[in-house]
Amino acid sequence: KNIITFKAHQSNITHFQMSFEGDLIATTSENANVTRVFRTFDGFLLGEFNYNESKNIPICYISFEKNNKYFLTCSI
Repeated sequence: KNIITFKAHQSNITHFQMSFEGDLIATTSENANVTRVFRTFDGFLLGEFNYNESKNIPICYISFEKNNKYFLTCSI
């Protein structure tokens, strides 16, 4: 029962989604239009995905596809 703590964003997290198997976490924050994906067992950052860098449109939804091959982000 290890507890892993890691810094996901510099501002508050607005959305958090765990994969179906629980091995991945995707997060977004209130001050950026970026989604980050981490492994749950060690907190390693697998990828950072910037959405619409030219505009400050916040991400309002994230979700993993059942097989973890893809994930979805959406903004208004």
